[in-house]
Amino acid sequence: MSEITVVATIHPKPGHADALIREMQANAANVHNEPGCLHYTYHRGIDDPDAIVVIERWASEAALQDHAAAPHMAAFSARAQEHRDAPADVVRYEMVPIDGDPAKSHF
Repeated sequence: MSEITVVATIHPKPGHADALIREMQANAANVHNEPGCLHYTYHRGIDDPDAIVVIERWASEAALQDHAAAPHMAAFSARAQEHRDAPADVVRYEMVPIDGDPAKSHF
């Protein structure tokens, strides 16, 4: 396995989505600067604004493990705890190559 895509569904407490997103935004540059971070974005539900999804792509399993162990992630977790209703649901994927427009089949 080489690159890893992660989809994490975040569960804010009712009425805490904006505060949680602010904490996430304050940590984004730290994550973007990590070795092996290829993609890291936040997405908010259109039909449910309290639904937050993080889509990540990492160069390797080692890069993902380093991310999970990074001190700034521990600090973020501590700050964000008051806004979370439950732990994130995290699912890891390996990209499947597809035919079509190369610019649209890889992110």
